[in-house]
Amino acid sequence: TKDDSSIIKISRKDVLMNYCLAIDIAKSKSTFALFNSNVSSIVIEPVDIVHSLENLLSLHSNLIKFGISNISVILESTSTYHLPIVNFFKDRNYQVIVINPLISKEHKRTLRKTKTDKLDCFILADIYFKGDYNKQSSFDNKYEEMQYISRYLITLEHNLVRIKNRFRQLIGLTFPEYETIFNNNSLFDEINLNFIYHYPHAEIVSNKRIDALTNTLFSYYNRHYNYYANKATFIKSMASNS
Repeated sequence: TKDDSSIIKISRKDVLMNYCLAIDIAKSKSTFALFNSNVSSIVIEPVDIVHSLENLLSLHSNLIKFGISNISVILESTSTYHLPIVNFFKDRNYQVIVINPLISKEHKRTLRKTKTDKLDCFILADIYFKGDYNKQSSFDNKYEEMQYISRYLITLEHNLVRIKNRFRQLIGLTFPEYETIFNNNSLFDEINLNFIYHYPHAEIVSNKRIDALTNTLFSYYNRHYNYYANKATFIKSMASNS
């Protein structure tokens, strides 16, 4: 906003103090507050700033103008929303501390009530001045990348479980006996998925010739033809009685 460039009012006597810029991250804007020495000594009251290069540069310029150089930035890890803000301050040589949200959640139970409704900035500042945080900024970037990759893999695994469960439900509607033909998770083997792709309903299977069903199985894996002929016969008998 137009007022973002004038939010800092700092006297010269404050310059040598230990400053903490606490940032409560949101998706498109965040709340910024500046403290020195302790959480009760607030220099900049919590103010919302829309995420834009212009607004962040304005904040940075004001800090530089008032000669404040020993500022530590502290914020929570919040999905991916915090990453652009972290990069902005790191690129300008601020010490950036990214904490686990569980740490600030625990502090909410212990920090005394304040008069502001923007409590999270005070919680973050309190964590910083007490030194009760995990300095993730000291980690190599590869560990941060591994953390996001790990979360992504977990998400993929959960999605895969949902997809498999949905697939079983649909099979239960179109060919309920098909799942009983296979052991454990062999239902999801490529050859079996390929077969149900070509013949997605029990009625389709029951109306097909044994040799056609056999050739579908045989064409996918070059195993003994009689093995697939017996398999196709068994599947057709199940489909005919479905």
